[in-house]
Amino acid sequence: MSVVNGNPDDSVTALLACPKCKTDLFYENSCYRCSSCGNGYPVVNEIPQFAMAQENYQEDPDGIAFRKRYEWQYNDIRDAAKYDESFRKSRRKRQRTSRELSIVEAMLSRQGKCRTILDVPCGGGRLSGPISNKTQVLIEADISPAQIHLALSQNLGNQRGMMISALALPFENEALDGSVCARLSHHLPDPAERELLISELMRVSSRFCIFSFTDRDSIQSFGRKLRGKKLNPCSMSVDEISSVVKVNGGKVDDIMTVSSIGPRHRWALISK
Repeated sequence: MSVVNGNPDDSVTALLACPKCKTDLFYENSCYRCSSCGNGYPVVNEIPQFAMAQENYQEDPDGIAFRKRYEWQYNDIRDAAKYDESFRKSRRKRQRTSRELSIVEAMLSRQGKCRTILDVPCGGGRLSGPISNKTQVLIEADISPAQIHLALSQNLGNQRGMMISALALPFENEALDGSVCARLSHHLPDPAERELLISELMRVSSRFCIFSFTDRDSIQSFGRKLRGKKLNPCSMSVDEISSVVKVNGGKVDDIMTVSSIGPRHRWALISK
């Protein structure tokens, strides 16, 4: 969401809720405040800040510190721009991005025109184009303000930016038509956090979620098992995803792969 001429953007304000207690927010003095718990969420450079500030974590490659280091490593605009540029310079990454764009377009084509879609984490906006074409308002959300500004710099005309944590989304239940979540579960080694991510995406989405994941049961993963190598601790099985989706009142409609040769990286289309 953006703040226009110092005032909240009404096209998104009505959809918001406190990320901590899910109560209504009100706006005053360039800050969103919760009417229940009293938490305040300032607006900085026209970007509402619904995520907590960076904290210091001890080294713990298998726990929360791993995720926190990933979340904040592109907080500097130069680092964010360098990361975004790597997807244009690398032939392999360009091919992968092209395939991912095709997958997102195919899945969105089944949904018809939407009012609001959340792209989280939006990064520098690699997937913004096809999402923007399918919705009246595209909410570009990330833990990094630098990444948000890169995504918004595309000037697609219907983008709104906000700084959030995908594990505590600042929206009312089913406030959005849908959500797209690319390459976040890949960085969550804690199964409870992966389940929370899917649950939060489904909570705020009234129609669909598009979700990427590393498949624990892929041919590549099976090969690693045969060679005695450890599996990616962030990987998920389709059964695991389906179970979480079912608990949250939805179903997995389709699974699409980025590559045809034993891919680990897959996309799930979830409907409610």
